[in-house]
Amino acid sequence: MSVTFRVAGDLIGEQAFITTLLDKESGLRTADMIARGGVKVVCFDASLQERFTDEERAVWALTLASVVNKKLEQATHQRAELRHTLTDRSALLNRFSEGDALGIVLKAVEDESAPVAIREIIVWFSDIANFSTWATQQEPDVVADLARKLTGCQMDCIRHAEGHIDKLLGDGVMAVWFIDTNERRDRLPRLAVECARTALAKVEEILQAEGLDDALGIRIGLHAGTACFGDFGAKERIAVTVLGHDVNLASRYEQAKHDSLPAVRVSPALKALVEAGTPTSGWSFGPAATVTVKHGVEIEVFSPNPLMPERTPT
Repeated sequence: MSVTFRVAGDLIGEQAFITTLLDKESGLRTADMIARGGVKVVCFDASLQERFTDEERAVWALTLASVVNKKLEQATHQRAELRHTLTDRSALLNRFSEGDALGIVLKAVEDESAPVAIREIIVWFSDIANFSTWATQQEPDVVADLARKLTGCQMDCIRHAEGHIDKLLGDGVMAVWFIDTNERRDRLPRLAVECARTALAKVEEILQAEGLDDALGIRIGLHAGTACFGDFGAKERIAVTVLGHDVNLASRYEQAKHDSLPAVRVSPALKALVEAGTPTSGWSFGPAATVTVKHGVEIEVFSPNPLMPERTPT
């Protein structure tokens, strides 16, 4: 028997004896035992153990069992802590990304990269008209409180309609629906437009309650097309989003300013998908309006309007 001392970080030994219990080839490492602080190590060589009496062998077996049990308790505690840490990390990441974007973020966290993909999408852009002008005359906490209410109700509607929040843009929201399967293409275009109608009603309700329905309003632009989807950030910054011409065009629908345009603006491409998919209920598209937007580009705009009740012949 010998006694030695170890300091934090030193290798004390290996739990290779467990491999024998598991009928595996002896001598293979299962886990290193590292000192967590200053420790005194007592070493019993094989020749000493061979001279043990039956009573000493029983004590020795109980001692080894106690050590193994303690290590198992430590491992169980460490696994619980790790599981808790992973749960906290997932919850945190979910506050910044969701859906397909979250999968790319998780890869980036593990220093893996996902290839940029071409996806069929519906893009949502919204903005609160005159918000910046109104905000200059208010206290910051008043501005923040109203912004949270207005973006929060939109985000709830979008998630309920199976959309994904891409980012918040000041007092506005950018969201995406991926429609690159037949099933999604059949359902989601209608859900996205109905989501815009619901969000409009909720925003108007909030503004009315705040006495701001005459001062502020919402614009929502929706367009369907294709875009590049992936992480477009740098090594130190993850930025998962969609990029491309159709994304820019969707923003033009939101930004279009014309007295004839209602709050919800839908592109011809999205209108066609809605009409080709699951039938709508309680609303239909009104006639097209043609407006000129940035860089002199003309766009056709459609809006969902409630169906007028049929008149009973007199």
